[in-house]
Amino acid sequence: MKLIVLTKQFGNYTGATVSTIQLLKRINKYFDEILVFTTKTDGTQIPNVKFKIAKINKLKKAMCKLDTNEYIGYSDDHYGYLFKKANIKYIHTYHGNWPDARWLSWAMFAKSFYFISLYKKTIKYSAKTISVSKYMLNKFVKKYTSSYDTIYNGIKQINQHNKGTRKDKK
Repeated sequence: MKLIVLTKQFGNYTGATVSTIQLLKRINKYFDEILVFTTKTDGTQIPNVKFKIAKINKLKKAMCKLDTNEYIGYSDDHYGYLFKKANIKYIHTYHGNWPDARWLSWAMFAKSFYFISLYKKTIKYSAKTISVSKYMLNKFVKKYTSSYDTIYNGIKQINQHNKGTRKDKK
């Protein structure tokens, strides 16, 4: 099986991109091939992962040329809806803070018209959307899909790190 990851940026840029790196490090051995389609990378390399770096329109055209029966997709940002256009089933992780972020400033309010509409499509077309918080699952994700779940970023490491550290534990 082959995996294609579509992300605007790949590297240590945001919580979403760092989470995608960690996810790929854990699952890369389970795929025959992993392709990351991105507009930008910081050079992070992962075994068994190949990169296609281009503007989003070129990435979309390249995805549409792939044999859709060979690939499953993974999206971590607002471009995920492009998988639908390429006829590739995908899973999306919603790390976003829309629609709440629109109230932070006038600039964010203006950007919200663009980002919220793309996230709605990305969530709607995904085979499953994973939210990293129950708050955003209830506030946003559930409105656009019936196939969802919540997986908190880093929860396993937090639980292992704190295990047995409380002094009042007996």
